[in-house]
Amino acid sequence: MSPQRPRMMIFIPLDRDTATAVRSIGRTDERLIGYAATGQLINAHGYRTDEREDADYAAQLYASIAGIARSADDRRLVVAADVPIAGVSDHADDADYGSVGVRGLDWADVTAVFVDDNDAAEAVGLARKSIQAQPDAGLAGWVELPAVTALTDSHELLWHTPDEAW
Repeated sequence: MSPQRPRMMIFIPLDRDTATAVRSIGRTDERLIGYAATGQLINAHGYRTDEREDADYAAQLYASIAGIARSADDRRLVVAADVPIAGVSDHADDADYGSVGVRGLDWADVTAVFVDDNDAAEAVGLARKSIQAQPDAGLAGWVELPAVTALTDSHELLWHTPDEAW
């Protein structure tokens, strides 16, 4: 029996077309930016060691906000993937928010897909306009925008299995 290799849960914002293509093909070799409950995120936001689940939720939330800036979709989409830690690298931008790079993604490593319901489309559009008006603010500034907090306070991402329709 071979030893199990260390893995890390990463939340990766994708647009719907990219997520569908990766699922269909089974993988992408593209370097992706994701968000994880890194030591830096945990320290920057004052999480205790027993609050790992809360830190994971924060990483998922930050991924969903970053995804708004990168996608024109009318709903946020974030995949949760349990990836080999050997493929994960630091990503200096938004490091306090758990930003990491991941070298490729195997769809088999995806454990869940989180997507807004259709009712969130207007709120996502308003959040995107606010983010586009302040592109240099970065994630640290975007999380505080009223339209972004209205979206995240009013619309929870819905959990889906990787193989179901989303």
